[in-house]
Amino acid sequence: MTGFALPSDTGEIRALWDSCFPEEPEFSDLFFAKMFKSDTCLVLREDGIIKAMAQMLPYELKDVGKVTYIYGAATHPDFRRQGLMRRLLEASFELDKKRGFAASILIPANEALYGFYARLGYKTRFYIREGKPRMSGADLTGYALRAASEEDIAFMDALYRRELGTGYIVRSRSFWAEQISMFRELGGDALILTKDSRAVGYGFLSDGFLQEAFGNPDVTAALAGADKYAGCGGDTPIGMAYAYKPLPEKMYLNLMYN
Repeated sequence: MTGFALPSDTGEIRALWDSCFPEEPEFSDLFFAKMFKSDTCLVLREDGIIKAMAQMLPYELKDVGKVTYIYGAATHPDFRRQGLMRRLLEASFELDKKRGFAASILIPANEALYGFYARLGYKTRFYIREGKPRMSGADLTGYALRAASEEDIAFMDALYRRELGTGYIVRSRSFWAEQISMFRELGGDALILTKDSRAVGYGFLSDGFLQEAFGNPDVTAALAGADKYAGCGGDTPIGMAYAYKPLPEKMYLNLMYN
């Protein structure tokens, strides 16, 4: 039987989560403390046991409509290879259609999962551009970095929308504030690139990787000491969509929980 979880299921869901995603305990603690909601967690329950689950997080894609972001999809290790995730996702598709959503979207955790999701009907539609800063001999006069604050959200959102144009996740002010806070709590940072004290770009830094660099990514990455960065455009796959209506061939899905 599939359905949304109850608040009383949180302990069992967290145990399943930890067994399937043991690699980032700090993020898991943060997610369950501040972001997890039982009424957006779809579960497949049999014999009184939650055997599979997936977060169905609602978002909106610019010029596309409302979508579900499938996150934390997991099957209990004892019950894998029984088609449970297929059943769970098919149930999520029916829920989406009843609500008039445009698509189900997700970020595969590894390359092998692209094939699994493709067999369910997902298609790769989200891409990023990856690069390494090449600043040898570049003139950085007047450029500097500073920590982003909530006062910078309007600038960051305007730049994000201008660079992308369409087919991107619409971000609320609370989304931006949550990301800034989350990166810092997990040891990263949110940075503003300035030129002569005027904001001209931004980036989210984690473990030497600038996960989103808009404005001047090479300069931002170089000043932040990042080994590589990601931005809009490009041909590096990052996410997939199961469409209920026509979608653009390429869209943008960075900086989500992934």
